[in-house]
Amino acid sequence: MFPTSSTLHTVPLGDDFARVVVKEVRQANAEVSVPTSEVRLVGRALGTFIAWSTHLLQAISKRT
Repeated sequence: MFPTSSTLHTVPLGDDFARVVVKEVRQANAEVSVPTSEVRLVGRALGTFIAWSTHLLQAISKRT
């Protein structure tokens, strides 16, 4: 999660969105928070940056 990032692929993100990178998929058929023409399901988002609603985010680990 990159909460300080204000853009994604040069598109401004609203205050209620964060730029995230998908590193692990647990439910491949789940819809992404903000679908695009390339990515509609989490299973297609592996290794890519996508916008996600901040109220749906939960940190699971932090880099040290």
